[in-house]
Amino acid sequence: MTKLQMKAMLFIGLGALALLPGARASERDQKTVLTFSGPVEIPGQVLPAGTYVFKLLDSGSNRHIVQIFSKDEKTCIQHILCNSRLPPPPFGNNHHPV
Repeated sequence: MTKLQMKAMLFIGLGALALLPGARASERDQKTVLTFSGPVEIPGQVLPAGTYVFKLLDSGSNRHIVQIFSKDEKTCIQHILCNSRLPPPPFGNNHHPV
């Protein structure tokens, strides 16, 4: 399976999971449980098919670190630093948030 196919499967799978009522995140840590039917590429490695838990790191200073755990949450597989998505500035406004 090529990297392009794996990435396409990831985006299709995540899009489909977003529509399911069972794939909701808890409020504080945004805990989300995802099950993948095929391998999924994350930065630095490929996760085999299976169930994984995604959470925000409980940090008062940085809410942009996502932790990926095994299904039982006993093994932390990886920490990923993410960027927040900022909305574009209103039309005609040349002030951009930093």
